[in-house]
Amino acid sequence: MKNMTHTPTNAPARICALEETGTRFWYWTGASGARYITSVYDAATCPPLPGAIYIAARRGSADHRQALACGLLPRACGQALEHWRERVRAAGAQEVHVHLLAASPADALHIRDDICANLGLEPDNPGAAQDGAKSRRGLRETASRLVLCG
Repeated sequence: MKNMTHTPTNAPARICALEETGTRFWYWTGASGARYITSVYDAATCPPLPGAIYIAARRGSADHRQALACGLLPRACGQALEHWRERVRAAGAQEVHVHLLAASPADALHIRDDICANLGLEPDNPGAAQDGAKSRRGLRETASRLVLCG
């Protein structure tokens, strides 16, 4: 009989022996089996990290988090970022886990999709309609409303 072990979808990253790191870092596993390290932020104060991969999570036990949403952080700050924070908190998230090590925007989409597939979540992509605008008028209007973080 084949040994079928369950690979957890998430786990605290015990990256050093110091106790003060607590749950500052967390691992999430993709459908591919790859593990992605994330930095953990409070859902109300997650900093602007345009285009980074995030997992909005509710705390469970000390060694488990329930993923509520997964996607890319907004590419704009100001109202777009605050609206995203409100949506994440309204969904019940207490933490936002952010993966910052994607090599390119295409890699970020691949990682997001890998994590979402393992968690059984649809990718959340706030501002996708604006990002994908095709008309010149739409692009000009979008650019005039956005304040880029940086």
